[in-house]
This record gives sequence, structure tokens and C-alpha cells, in this order.
Amino acid sequence: MRWRKRSLLGLSFSFIVLSISAIASPPAPPRPTPGTLLQEIRTRNLGPYITTTTYVFGPNQASGFTSVSWYNPDGSVRRELSGPMIHPNSGFVSDNSGPQIIYGLHEDWRIEVPKKPGRPGFINATPDSRVFHHNYRPEDRMIAVDVYLHGELVGTVGPYHLYRGDAMLSERGDAALLAREGPNGPVQVVVFDERAKVRFTTRCDDPVMHPAVTPAADGILLEVNTGEQPQQFTFYQTTGKARSLGIGPNARLLDWVPGTHRAVFVTSIGDKNRYRLIDWDTGSTVWEIADPCPRGNPDARSVVALQDFVITCGSEYINDEHPVTIPTLYAISTKNGELLASWRPDFGPIVSIAGGSLLKLRDKLYFVSDTYASEVDLDDIAAKRNGWE
Repeated sequence: MRWRKRSLLGLSFSFIVLSISAIASPPAPPRPTPGTLLQEIRTRNLGPYITTTTYVFGPNQASGFTSVSWYNPDGSVRRELSGPMIHPNSGFVSDNSGPQIIYGLHEDWRIEVPKKPGRPGFINATPDSRVFHHNYRPEDRMIAVDVYLHGELVGTVGPYHLYRGDAMLSERGDAALLAREGPNGPVQVVVFDERAKVRFTTRCDDPVMHPAVTPAADGILLEVNTGEQPQQFTFYQTTGKARSLGIGPNARLLDWVPGTHRAVFVTSIGDKNRYRLIDWDTGSTVWEIADPCPRGNPDARSVVALQDFVITCGSEYINDEHPVTIPTLYAISTKNGELLASWRPDFGPIVSIAGGSLLKLRDKLYFVSDTYASEVDLDDIAAKRNGWE
């Protein structure tokens, strides 16, 4: 009996060790090829006439490099970057192989990021590469932002007492920074433009997050960070708090209509989205509609608000019988939320194509996916041509 008890204990111990080992072991990597993988090449578009390719070599994929190439319309190479520490981002490319060097993605400029005292901060750029921000901590619990325009340093905002996070840069180039008036003082929001000029500063509620500057940089929308539903959003102007609204469930600001205080939001329950246009001058809902995409991933859709259209872009299943995806675009009237037109590629049902995203560069709109890049002609929407129907 003693021998049996020891055996059972031994078996139990072995079972526990095996169970823990099974839990701790990482899953086996995918096997895309027979035998030992020797190399892999991944290429995708970054924008019109811009591609990036990553080369990975060796059985453990331990070595490789990335290149970014800019082309002329005739296919000739305009410029190229290549190296083991090249990292493409929205609006810029970072080379971290030595002193950090930043290159404009849609503009041709180069910045060697200066070393600053304190902990390194966040860097980001507008999607069109016009404005670049370098956040940093000059002292403990302080924050400042170097602002670059077309690759040239135009000024520094701050330092301010740190609240939480870095400056939020809009696609237009203006930005907002949440800060404190003193080490433990009230929270304020600082709104500044592309030339590092502070447009206005106002006290705000606490806790808040996700500051979003209006197109004219004359207002700021903040999400109240309490975790409650519906989510509370507060609109501030140069004179202080204007109004608060509960928007939900799971509300998220997508874009501002140019030249207005009207903002497009998405709300969601499960995989069902709804779009809502809110006028923050009046606090009223201009329109609210269900997502026109019937069979898509609601979290993967790119949305752009223009003067006359709100355009959504993403992937959509062809139908329930064919689990393959195609990119789809929907044009919604900014005025009343009416669905004006939709676009789908004319590929057969057996072809699966990844969705893309929308990119605004100056006065043009582009559709960019891993495989394709094209300019979207807005006149095609009303004329119902080139695939719009």
C-alpha cells in the first residue's frame, strides 16, 4: 500500500509538472512551407507610389532588413531607404540603426531627433507628413513638444506639468496637450497649431482623455474617463466648457466635418455599428444611421468626413456562403445621412482581397491597400461611374 501511495503521489506530481509545462509552452509557429523556412519577403503599399518590403532570412528568421521605396509615375525610383532598423509609420519612416533619424513619408525631409534630457518621449506625424512632433520629458513630471513643419523646427510647446500621455496631433497639424497647472494643480488642455503657437488654454474636468481639436483649432472635445456607459464627451471652447453629452454605447470619434464643429461618431453593440453626426454648437444629433456595410469587420473600417460626404472603407464578406472578403466603400451624405453610393471591385467570388484604408493628402483622397493604391475621384460618386452604384 505504501508503494502504491508513493506511486500515486509521483503520478500526481508528474501530471502537475506536465500540465504546467503544457500551459507555459508557446504555440508552435505556423508552417507555411514544407521543410525548413529559408527566407520570406513581405511587400505592401504605404501610399501612392510608395512601397515597403521586409526581407527575413534564416531558419529562425533571425536576420533581415526593410526597405522603403518612393517611385515616379513612370516606375523609376525617386528615393530609397534600406536597413535592419527601418520602421515605416503613419506619415514618417524611422531609422533606428544609430542616432534616430526621421524621414518624411509624403514629403522629402530628414530630421535627426536630438537627444533630450530625461526619458525619451513619443514621436508622431500627420498622415501627410507636414507636421512632426517630438514629445519629451525635460524634467521629472514635466512634458514639452518640439514641433517641426515640413522638416524644420518651428518651435517648442511647454514645458508643462505632466497630466497623462503625450500631445494628440490631428491630421491637420494642430494638437492638444493635457497638462496640470502645477505639480498637483487642476487639469488644463492646451491647444496649439502647426507652428507651435498656443491658440488657447482652458481648464477641464478630471479624469479626461482623447483630446480632439476642431478643424479651426477653436474648440476641443474630451472624453470623460470614468468607464461608464454611455460615454460622456465634453466640448470646450476659448471661453471654457460649452456642453457635455452622453454618447454610446462604446462611442468613438472618427472625424470632424471640415470647417465645422460637427463630428462623426461610431457606436457599437457586439459587431453592429451605428454612425452618428453630432453638431457640438447645438448639442443636437444631425443624423444617425446603421452601418451600411452588412457583412464586415466594424473595427477595421476607415472613415473620412468631407464637406459633402462621409466615406467609409474596409473589408466585407461577399455573402454568407463565400467566406472571402473584398474592399468596399460607402458614401454617406453629410447633410442628412442618406446612403448616396457604394463601391465594390468587380472580382470573381473565389478571389479574397484585403480591405484598405483612406488617406487624405492635401486636396486629394486616396484608397490604399497592401496590394493596390488609387486616387478616389469624388465626382464619380454623384455620377455613379467607375464602379460606384
